[in-house]
Amino acid sequence: MLGSNVKGGIEVSNVPFLVLLKLRFFGSAKLGTVQGLDYYIFKCKLHGKVVNYPQGYEKVLVCSECDNTLHPPLPSPLA
Repeated sequence: MLGSNVKGGIEVSNVPFLVLLKLRFFGSAKLGTVQGLDYYIFKCKLHGKVVNYPQGYEKVLVCSECDNTLHPPLPSPLA
């Protein structure tokens, strides 16, 4: 059974500080790539920190615990 700190298979307490800082300022941050999918951490208004990959043609982040609760599109990458 997964603990309460585990969202999307990643324990939120193990997220690097720099990623949490980007999450705070930009609303989402890339965690890494697994089998060709980029995984991001973002904050859901109802469930807190959530890990998921961009979905659909518009590449929006969707909370896996909320049904059809869409979150804003990813910010443009900084140069």
